[in-house]
Amino acid sequence: MGAVLAMTLARHIPKLAACVLLATLAACGNDPTTASPGLASLQQGFAGLFKPAQPRPTAAQIRAAVTPQVRQQLGGATLAVTEMPETGQAALVYATGRNGDVTTYSTLDNVTFAYQRGVLVGTRGLGFDLITADVGDVQRALRQGGRAVRVHRYLDGEDALQIRSFICDITATNPAREICQGQDTRFENEYQFDAGGRVIRSRQWVGPERQYLITEQLDE
Repeated sequence: MGAVLAMTLARHIPKLAACVLLATLAACGNDPTTASPGLASLQQGFAGLFKPAQPRPTAAQIRAAVTPQVRQQLGGATLAVTEMPETGQAALVYATGRNGDVTTYSTLDNVTFAYQRGVLVGTRGLGFDLITADVGDVQRALRQGGRAVRVHRYLDGEDALQIRSFICDITATNPAREICQGQDTRFENEYQFDAGGRVIRSRQWVGPERQYLITEQLDE
């Protein structure tokens, strides 16, 4: 799958668009629990094609590059575009693993994002990563509205686990809005659903350093 994906993209996407596929959100990282053999093939297929000095693509350029024709040629790969508004960095990601209701997406250099039915529950490779998140209450409230408690876990500079709890008020509309308040932090998440109830676009808070991550599905 990885080799076919790389060859297809190289054939159908022009230089600027192909550069999109090499874009990363931050420093390289790897979570061995979600690694995919296809990822190595993708990296191999694009290695050395473009100069490091080329500008980073925008989320809009990524969306424009992944045309219906390209998606068809990819044979069902689940794709999304991610963007961090705080830095303006964007990347194309694709699903590399599923564990129950959690789907993990990866960039070409193994920065990963894990979502439980569309709700962000972990990152790896960003720096200041969200290690895990408990979002069971959030999942229920997204369907019926109301108040929820979410718990985030981070590592500090000495690799000690730090736990942050938030009380969130959620409106079960489309898009749904989640307003959370912690001891010294307030943030607001937003989730857009398709007709089947799947999250197809979201803006979610990662943590105090990385701030927000926007994710938009590109597989349909």
